[in-house]
Amino acid sequence: MTDSGQGFDVAIIGAGETGRAAALAAAGAGARVALIDQRTIARAGLPDTVAAMPATRAWGLFRGGEIGLISDGETRVLRAASIIVATGARDVLAPFHGWTLANVVACDDAMWFLESGTFTPKRIAIVGDDATPDLDTLLANGKCTIVARVSSQQFASFSAQGTDTVASVTVDGQDLPADAVIMAIGRQPDDALGRMAGAVSLWRPELGGNVPLRDELLRVNRSWCWVAGDAAGLLHDPAIGVEEGALAGECAALMALGKPTGNIAGSIAQFRAAHPDRVPEQAESRADDPLAAWLRGLTGETVVCRCEGIDAGTIQGAIDAGMRSINDVKRRTRAGMGSCQGGWCTRVIGTMLADAGVPELDPAPMTSRPPSGLVSVGELARLRGV
Repeated sequence: MTDSGQGFDVAIIGAGETGRAAALAAAGAGARVALIDQRTIARAGLPDTVAAMPATRAWGLFRGGEIGLISDGETRVLRAASIIVATGARDVLAPFHGWTLANVVACDDAMWFLESGTFTPKRIAIVGDDATPDLDTLLANGKCTIVARVSSQQFASFSAQGTDTVASVTVDGQDLPADAVIMAIGRQPDDALGRMAGAVSLWRPELGGNVPLRDELLRVNRSWCWVAGDAAGLLHDPAIGVEEGALAGECAALMALGKPTGNIAGSIAQFRAAHPDRVPEQAESRADDPLAAWLRGLTGETVVCRCEGIDAGTIQGAIDAGMRSINDVKRRTRAGMGSCQGGWCTRVIGTMLADAGVPELDPAPMTSRPPSGLVSVGELARLRGV
């Protein structure tokens, strides 16, 4: 990979509250900053030294501080001395009979479609209670009818029917007409880019599953990559993510500029002491897995990896045969090798491994390799400078 554009001192992937705080802190320390997000970025309040890059998707991290980007059909590589991954969290999906049908969508995706006016289903079943109030508002604005709200207690017998797309759902033995199922059962760190940078993870289900181990400066590879916010473990208070982002931003900027980091190292040490859940390796024990309640009805025939069509029985058979990590299960079964690259199934596989008594360091996440998400051969062929 070669640099095809302007270099930056600090590049931040994710322009939510954590990423924005990182950008402001890095710019305040004198760095030239790139702020990247696949959605919109509010320019107000950002200094001129922050280059906002909205509608831009980061699909890969590479050694030497290079980021693969796609924007408006153009594929390019951006170079930065320091990179901060602040990609936030993504939805968790729990398998059920019929979840491979079209129009079974994650809550975030449904909201995106509703906001863009491209969500056409009108009769909706919502699974879980983790949706924001904005979802109900968007559904009402789209003249959608909520035909059912499904709890974890009802989920074991929940199913969807249809030929190619959802046509009906069954809740407590009652068949209801439905055009879509929206899953809102919980969140997990969006950690694919952090893992590309070399992050080693620890299984902490109360923080969303696999979370990265970070050093005393919040880096995941003791070199050029930081992870902050929900991407480093689900936050119970967004203000903590803002504080963490600012610390990561200042530290990344100082290191990129070759300036002393003694003061910021002390501030990070105080932050870690005040928020021990941001240092998961120091936790005395791991908590119960909130996803387990949604897997009580999992049967051997239930498809877990819907990209590859791998069912729970095949995955459990691999675990019973001695597979002790998500990577082991992937190699044995192909689960996680489809187009979503394990984004939907590996959280479930990790819970199955943990339930089987695998030691807590062993349910390591699937190896993350670029591209993160779908990139066409044509887009890669247009990569400038390669």
